[in-house]
Amino acid sequence: GHFGLGVVIIHYGRAEPTKQCLASVLEDPSGVQRHIAVVDNFGNLKPEDFVDSATLVQRPDNPGFGGGANAGVDALRTYAEMIGFVVMNNDLMIEPGFLDAAARALLPKDIGAVGGPILVGFEQPRLWYAGGTIRPLTGTVRQSHSTSDAERRREVGFVPGTAIAVRADA
Repeated sequence: GHFGLGVVIIHYGRAEPTKQCLASVLEDPSGVQRHIAVVDNFGNLKPEDFVDSATLVQRPDNPGFGGGANAGVDALRTYAEMIGFVVMNNDLMIEPGFLDAAARALLPKDIGAVGGPILVGFEQPRLWYAGGTIRPLTGTVRQSHSTSDAERRREVGFVPGTAIAVRADA
C-alpha cells in the first residue's frame, strides 16, 4: 500500500550513536514498511556495516544537515509507494511505534511536515520540545516544554530537524 516511509539518518562524528539510532529504527515494531538511508557526512562509516540494514550514502564533503537530508531522500526516491520521509539526527533513538505514528500523522493531504515530542537524556529523560512558535516581528522562537502540549496534536510554528517527517509530495 501507500504506507511506506523513507528514513534518513544524518551521520556526523562517532559511529556508535549512528548504529544505536539505526538499531532503534530497525527494532521499531511499527507495521509501516521502511527503507533506510544513512548519510555519512563525516567519512568514517564502513559500507559492510550497513549491507543488510540500510543504504549508505557517502558524503565525506559534508554538505551539512540539509544537504545530507536531500542526499538521503534522493537515494530513497527509487522506492515507490512511500507516504513520506523521516529525517533525523544520528544521536537519537526513536520510541517503539514512532514510525507508525509518523506515517499516520502524514496521511491528511493538508499536512506537509510533522514532529513529535523530543526528550533529551537517556538516564533521566526530560521534555525538550513539545511544539513551538515563531514571533515574526523579532524572529525569536518559543519552545514548549509542557507535558500537556506534548500529549495533543496541534499546529506549531516550527519543527526542529532533530526528527521531522515530511510528506513525499510536499
